[in-house]
Amino acid sequence: MNNVLKKLSIRNKLIVLIMAITTTIMAIATCLLILSELAVFRKEMMKDLSIIARITGNNNIASLTFNDASFARETLAALRVEPNLIYARIYDRNGVFFAGYARMTNEIEGRLEWTSEHAGEPLDKTRQGIYEKRGGIPFFHKHMNVIENIVFDDEIIGTIVIKADMEAVFQRLGLYLTTCIGIFLISIVAAFTLSTKFEGVISKPIEHLTLMMKEVSEGKNFEIRAEKKAYDEIGLLIDGFNRMLEQIQERDNELQVYQSELERKVTIRTIELENSLKEIEDAKIKTEAMNIQLKYAIDDAKRLASEADNANNAKSEFLANMSHEIRTPMNGVIGMTRLLLDTTLSDDQRHYSKTIQQSAESLLMILNDILDFSKIEAGKLELEHIDFDIFNMIEDTNDMMALRAQGKGLEYICRIGQSVPARVVGDPGRLRQIIVNLVGNAIKFTYEGEILVEVNRFTGKYDDENHVTVLFTVTDTGIGIAQEKILNLFKPFAQVDSSMTRKFGGTGLGLSISRQLVEMMGGTIGVDSEVGRGSTFWFTACMEKRHDDGTTVSRPVDSIQGTRIIVVDDNSTSRNVLKNELTSWKCRVDEASDAREAIIKMRKAHKINDPYKIAIIDRDMPVVDGESLGRRIKNDDMIKESLLIMMTAIGQRGEVSRFDEAGFSAYFNKPYKRSYLYNCLATLLGAPIIPKEKQGKIMTKHTIAEDQKRLMRILLVEDFPINQEVALGILQNFGFTAELAKNGKEAIEILEREIFDIVFMDVQMPIMDGYEATRIIRDESSKVLDHGVPIIAMTANAMEGDREKCFDCGMDGYIPKPVEPDELYNTLKRFIPGRRHDEDHVQGSVEHSECSDKKYGDPLIFQTLHSEVKAFDKEELLVRINNNIGLVKRLIQVFFETVPDDIEELKSLIKQGESDAVKIQIHKMKGYFSNISANALWKTAMEMERAAAGNDLETCVSLMERIKIEFEEFKMAASRF
Repeated sequence: MNNVLKKLSIRNKLIVLIMAITTTIMAIATCLLILSELAVFRKEMMKDLSIIARITGNNNIASLTFNDASFARETLAALRVEPNLIYARIYDRNGVFFAGYARMTNEIEGRLEWTSEHAGEPLDKTRQGIYEKRGGIPFFHKHMNVIENIVFDDEIIGTIVIKADMEAVFQRLGLYLTTCIGIFLISIVAAFTLSTKFEGVISKPIEHLTLMMKEVSEGKNFEIRAEKKAYDEIGLLIDGFNRMLEQIQERDNELQVYQSELERKVTIRTIELENSLKEIEDAKIKTEAMNIQLKYAIDDAKRLASEADNANNAKSEFLANMSHEIRTPMNGVIGMTRLLLDTTLSDDQRHYSKTIQQSAESLLMILNDILDFSKIEAGKLELEHIDFDIFNMIEDTNDMMALRAQGKGLEYICRIGQSVPARVVGDPGRLRQIIVNLVGNAIKFTYEGEILVEVNRFTGKYDDENHVTVLFTVTDTGIGIAQEKILNLFKPFAQVDSSMTRKFGGTGLGLSISRQLVEMMGGTIGVDSEVGRGSTFWFTACMEKRHDDGTTVSRPVDSIQGTRIIVVDDNSTSRNVLKNELTSWKCRVDEASDAREAIIKMRKAHKINDPYKIAIIDRDMPVVDGESLGRRIKNDDMIKESLLIMMTAIGQRGEVSRFDEAGFSAYFNKPYKRSYLYNCLATLLGAPIIPKEKQGKIMTKHTIAEDQKRLMRILLVEDFPINQEVALGILQNFGFTAELAKNGKEAIEILEREIFDIVFMDVQMPIMDGYEATRIIRDESSKVLDHGVPIIAMTANAMEGDREKCFDCGMDGYIPKPVEPDELYNTLKRFIPGRRHDEDHVQGSVEHSECSDKKYGDPLIFQTLHSEVKAFDKEELLVRINNNIGLVKRLIQVFFETVPDDIEELKSLIKQGESDAVKIQIHKMKGYFSNISANALWKTAMEMERAAAGNDLETCVSLMERIKIEFEEFKMAASRF
């Protein structure tokens, strides 16, 4: 087709184009018109049939009501006036044929369908066609079906079905089609006539211009001009053609002039070239002289480079010193702010204090980056060589980073491959630093979606029987990075663009430091990203495989309370922060500002037979530093038995062996973390005093976390989220971790796979309650690994007989809700490994339970407290969870999300009159009411539980209204928190 068009003249092309456009438009218009008319006809016919069906149905209401089929047939006989109607049928409310009408085949007169023909025939919507959707029949279907319900007093008493043919529609459509075809043919003829008549307006000027161009090209006559007969685009084309001829004529004349001028210039340039050759010889002589000068300049540059290198080293040393000088007061700011947050503050004061703490911590991170970068530049950065649990390190990192991610509404996911070894030898601190940097960047540049951290085994070039390579990836759904920016990411002080620092903060050193650390670990680092689709940062690290030596670092400890500790630090603020922390744990604490004062006090304490068990020593002190003081203590026979902990303010790494040789049992960076310090003290106090050569490696925060994990394995069995948060929060405040099971069945499955030191068991739970789960655990024929594991009941039951029920099923202890921290801690003390199933434990639990019953169960005391009860006792809750503000806010959020549904469930159960179900539901609610210190709700729940136990549902109904009111009062009180 294209080849044919190419061969046609412009005249014929115009005619073909006009005819093609006209034919296409007319064809489309004809089709649309026919389809539109068909749709309108169908719609009108459907509307008419629906009206006939409704009118006929209404006329037969009496027939259906009085079961008068003969009258219905007479009514239907009136439909014979509708020539297109094939049949009409009426069905009763059960879908059984009632009466009908059908058109005769000769269409002269109708006949009635008698009951005898269709008696008992049901309404078959499949056979009749599609009735539920009006207009739902195929577009060109020959019949149309309508079904309408017959309604009387808002009740469907029957159904009418009408079927009609569409012959009239198709006849009308045929007429339209004939008319449209005629119009179509006339339009085609008219278009052809007009196009042949008027095409010359365009084609003739173009043919004239073509002839002119042929004459110019063959005769080289640039003086002729084309004649302009129109002022349209063709006229403009002729003007352009004439101007082109004028310009060609001018260029031809100029070319002749230039040719003569060129000959003259060539002569001149030849003379100039000869002169240039002479100048080049002179320049060569000058160049040789400049080379001699350049040699001297290179020597000067080398000297300046050496001086710059010395200056760079001096700068790095200055940065390190300045970082230390700034960090020392920063430790005081962070520590004192932490203590301030543990006091009673107004909302504004707490907000300001948190802002100070966050700003100080951000500044501390910047200082760490500067210090690390300066050490890298100076070539003094060293990696540690520590045996650590890689799973524990990742989980600890997740605890820190997940809060930041969730604070922005992001999903935080961690995935660890099955082939990753649990324990390796390397530098966990630096490894964590890289992960925190990458995850922090992911959180910073992600507004919605998720953060995925993956750890997998990677087959690297350093893999052998003693080494393993691990691949870490951090994937986000953030803003992404342009490909041209990726090359600069790992350079010092680099950001994706100049606005990043102001908008998101940061020094631009994090990724550069991470790259240096990864390379020191024998790995590589990279990123895959696309703008708008997120980024994936990845790195590999080569570490040594761990070889077990079978030694035990420590054994469990009862308590750190009463331990005598001396804090040695030249900075008074740092001493006060640490002293107050230790005092809050009920330790006996003294302080010393220098080495001389510390040794005097330690000797004096030994003389009175009350020595210091632990000395916490600052590394950087004037005159005698912490390391030297440690050596002096260990060389003094009188005081060498004291355990030493090094606290270093500048975050020195790679000096573990030196601290170990100096006699230190552990070390931490300042500012310390409370959980690390607590676990360190607890672990050291539990360690036997053995010769130094058998102690193994020095203890760090990583080994402490792992040892503490081995000390106590706790299983918490609790179904309600608020109670889970409270119990886990209290355990974490004491330095313990726990595994969670949401019901008794899940707990049994866990105990069949693992051994735990203690189980805290809720009593009432879905699927399997605590009583049944305890019986299975105690059953010697069950698959549980440890049938004697201590089981402590955690329940809101405070009625007579509840305590005995717990002990009868095999439980060892009883803690009422709300859970008190001291009571939970004392229970842990009684059931640490090696002291389980002592009769004193059971007796102690019984006595405490009796005391709890007296506190909450006595009606007289209950009535006395009625006037003093609060909707939300914030102070009581803060005391129980050790002033953990974050935990309080999470508890309140979960409470607001859960309670409305539980209230509706309770209301439904009361309405159904199910006393036992009401008792179970209100007991569950009573438990989390007490845990969150919703005391007014807890009191009302106690009353309702008593009423439900006595089958007094009227009292439950009245108390239901009180619960709704008290919940609103709690919301008002808690919303101000």
